[in-house]
Amino acid sequence: RRALGLQEKTGNKINQSGILMNIGLVYLHQKKYKAAIEEYEKGMAIAREIKHLEFEIKALVSIASIHKDYGNFPRSIEAKQKAIDIYRELGDKSKEANQLLSLSRIYENFEEYKSSISTLSAALSIIKEIEKPSRLGSVYDNIGRSLVQEGSYDSALVYLRKSVSNYKQYQKTSRLRFPLYNIGNIYQIQGQHDSANLYIQQSYDIAIDRKDDYIQMLCLSDIGRIQAKEGRKRLALSTFDQALSLNPLQKYPKTKMPLLEDAYEISTELDSPNLA
Repeated sequence: RRALGLQEKTGNKINQSGILMNIGLVYLHQKKYKAAIEEYEKGMAIAREIKHLEFEIKALVSIASIHKDYGNFPRSIEAKQKAIDIYRELGDKSKEANQLLSLSRIYENFEEYKSSISTLSAALSIIKEIEKPSRLGSVYDNIGRSLVQEGSYDSALVYLRKSVSNYKQYQKTSRLRFPLYNIGNIYQIQGQHDSANLYIQQSYDIAIDRKDDYIQMLCLSDIGRIQAKEGRKRLALSTFDQALSLNPLQKYPKTKMPLLEDAYEISTELDSPNLA
């Protein structure tokens, strides 16, 4: 605040804008979302006044992220789209593609999968246009994941296999855990247990190596579901417990709640009321 006061006296609006956004960042770390947004918006207003596009975009991206975390879907989309529009006007296709990818994750977070796929397709076109093939693996994987949520398994497999091929081509071995899990998940849903186990185990091994507890949890969840479908219900419960022990429940609620529901159903079938 003292630094801001000094810059206001000198009339240095660029520094004023930057300091206001730094104040917003402090509030963000303190989880004071409303106050953070207010400071970012003040900094953005000054940036617009002096036509400092870099700072305006920085504020928009931060505001979009805060609204996403705070659950305000429309405002998050609005801010992110404005940032995309600026990059489009500037002709910066690489950064436009980056923001489109980020926008797709917001849509996915709020389960707007058709919009996520449409946004990813736009990013895909740009990445192909600017000839950045090493970035295609992530886009293919994200499209495939959204198609899984839409129930379009055959189309999802096409994109996921493209992702695997791209990651192997550019030696991004660690990133293979994402499409490999998603392919295994499709086979698990379809009841093709041998194929599911093959892909899920590969993903799980990479996730352990990368210390990625989220993918480990997803893999163990699907392994447990396969075990349950095959009648190995006590083993499935043990696998579910292993998955749930990886992190505090609140960290991945959307993923862990279905897992808890599956564990509950098996517990009731095994006549274990205390466990249920």
